[in-house]
Amino acid sequence: MRGILLTILLLAAVSAQAGEVIVKSNDFTSSKVCAHCHKNIFNTWQNSLHSSSLTDPIFRASYLEAYHETQGRASQVCMPCHAPLVNVNKDFDLLKDITREGVSCDFCHSVKDVQLSASGPNKFVLEPGLVKRASIVNTSSPSHQVAFSKLHKSALLCAGCHEYKNSLGAPVFTTYSEWKASSYAKDDKPCQSCHMEVQEGSTVAPGVSPTAQTTFNVHTIAGGHSVEQLKKSVEVEIAEVRRVGDKMSARVIVTNVGAGHMVPTGIPTRRLLLKLTAKGQNAVLYETERVYEKVLVDKDGRVLTKDWEIMLHAKKVIKDTRLKPNEPRAEIFNLNLPKNSDPVVVSASLFYDYRPQVVEETPMSMELKSVKKAVPAAQ
Repeated sequence: MRGILLTILLLAAVSAQAGEVIVKSNDFTSSKVCAHCHKNIFNTWQNSLHSSSLTDPIFRASYLEAYHETQGRASQVCMPCHAPLVNVNKDFDLLKDITREGVSCDFCHSVKDVQLSASGPNKFVLEPGLVKRASIVNTSSPSHQVAFSKLHKSALLCAGCHEYKNSLGAPVFTTYSEWKASSYAKDDKPCQSCHMEVQEGSTVAPGVSPTAQTTFNVHTIAGGHSVEQLKKSVEVEIAEVRRVGDKMSARVIVTNVGAGHMVPTGIPTRRLLLKLTAKGQNAVLYETERVYEKVLVDKDGRVLTKDWEIMLHAKKVIKDTRLKPNEPRAEIFNLNLPKNSDPVVVSASLFYDYRPQVVEETPMSMELKSVKKAVPAAQ
């Protein structure tokens, strides 16, 4: 009884501090409540794609296409990851504020298990309430219970959304299985080790609760669109260039040095382009490129180039030239140059290429009528 009374008093204290909003005992709690105590974590999450999983213009454009194509049934495919509280509250029409928070704090910290599906959305086993699950051991909170979760240190937690086969069985997202087949999995380096780096700072705000934690995991969780992450993942080197008369050959090595999955990963419309250029004193003499990509087709063999089409209609993969973890890929280029040409500079550049549709504001402003009236000068 004393334990129950103490919990009530502690919750009341947090309630007053948080503006009469407390951690809910049998439902999901807003991330705004979490922010009162976990400022550092909230601030990094707020700038993440998880936070904007519903408002991201790339997603919005693709979702509108899919929603129209399926007369609304696409919500059953897209929302379990982009608004994952629907796994419990079934708010597929996004009528509740809490659902519209996207991949929120309480979603991730309420997950008990992830069950991968042979096709369609994977299943998250969720238990909302006062128990928050995390990878921290031997800690407590005045506002909720804390349970150590091995899952939260595992790549399986991320696999719930980053591994997906559509209803036709086509492997659309394969980031988890790519990682699982790599040395990163064998060396026990899960997604979190690269995408949730440790930073100095407290997990809870000073004065809320005494804690020995002096570091926290950054919740920005930068991924496939992060320039910094992409730059860390690949290297390019001109290993050898030979020239005999008007013939030249170049050997370029592209290596996946820092990603525990293929590069690029995620939605298959993302590509890497290796561009090789040979330039004389006054002009480009030779230019070509190699493409690293995953290509899917529908049941009729048509190559799919839009995100929503791949999600709904992809039937199989017909090509996959992406870079595996730790893989060095040697590319040989044979060039024909003008005879007696000047000295040549060979350059190799690697580009990330993704061209999604986006929803954007389009001004439609035009003058309809105009009238004039002369006004006499002041007397």
